[in-house]
Amino acid sequence: MGEPIRDPEIPDLVNAAEAADILKLTRQGVHKRWASGQLPGGTAGQSVVFRRELIEAIAKAELVEG
Repeated sequence: MGEPIRDPEIPDLVNAAEAADILKLTRQGVHKRWASGQLPGGTAGQSVVFRRELIEAIAKAELVEG
């Protein structure tokens, strides 16, 4: 079988562990930043999820600033 067809209307989401890898943070650090409003995200069931494009943009901006 081939790769599944992706619905362009559904954003590419990452969980806290994946966001932590992208941002070079711990998973707990991601949760703290999300809880304080520093990272835009939402919940899916009991998991916190983030739009991949936003997390990658934040990581890029922090790399430039830092």
